[in-house]
Amino acid sequence: MGQSGPVEFEYFHGLTRLRYCELSGISKSTRRSFESFIGGLKLVETLDIHLLVNHPSLPDDIWNVKTLRHVKLWRYTPGPSSSADLRNLQTLTGLIFGSEVPQKIVEMQRFPFYQHLQSLSLRERSSFSNNKLSPEVGMFPIHVVELTLTNLQFRDDLLPVLEKLHYLRMLWLQGERENRKMSCSNGGFKP
Repeated sequence: MGQSGPVEFEYFHGLTRLRYCELSGISKSTRRSFESFIGGLKLVETLDIHLLVNHPSLPDDIWNVKTLRHVKLWRYTPGPSSSADLRNLQTLTGLIFGSEVPQKIVEMQRFPFYQHLQSLSLRERSSFSNNKLSPEVGMFPIHVVELTLTNLQFRDDLLPVLEKLHYLRMLWLQGERENRKMSCSNGGFKP
């Protein structure tokens, strides 16, 4: 029976051609070697990372990897900057926003990759926020197939916006505090 302990990422620095990377349990003590390892993945297509609370974000270098297609973060973390070159990105799961949710979504709409995303998961940090969003057309990627919204509060009915997403097949609304009536128009959700 072997002992388990913190992973020393220095042992894996030669894996620069890695296409799929799934990691969990990154601790504070291995943060620096983790950042160096992730920064060296120049051909990675899929990142599936379970971050710990004391390691809140990915190194900025990862958002410049042009081959990146799928990013799944199981501890919500801040996302890429607007200068990130993510033209192939299809899945972005686990972005968290604080009190600046409307501003961040507006910023993301300007990202070149945003409208091509097929899977998107957004979360507000607190489920008790009074920060209500005004749903509007263009708020979510037009090609999105799977959409998860956690703790995001909306001023008005969200369905008139969502029903215009013709590719949407899976929708999860989590953390709604209010039992609000939502209604779909007769022509909504047509393929």
